Amino acid sequence: MAKLGVDALFAGKDHVIGGSEATQKDAQRKRTMSDIEKAEEFARTSRPSK
Repeated sequence: MAKLGVDALFAGKDHVIGGSEATQKDAQRKRTMSDIEKAEEFARTSRPSK
């Protein structure tokens, strides 16, 4: 993770998304969502399972 950050810094990027491909795709998808959509998804996925 530190290498990703250092490489991004030297490449002039202001942020980096680490993790699996699924994590990166999810982060990209959330960039296009409104705050309301993100809040609704968070509420749905953070509920305890029964």
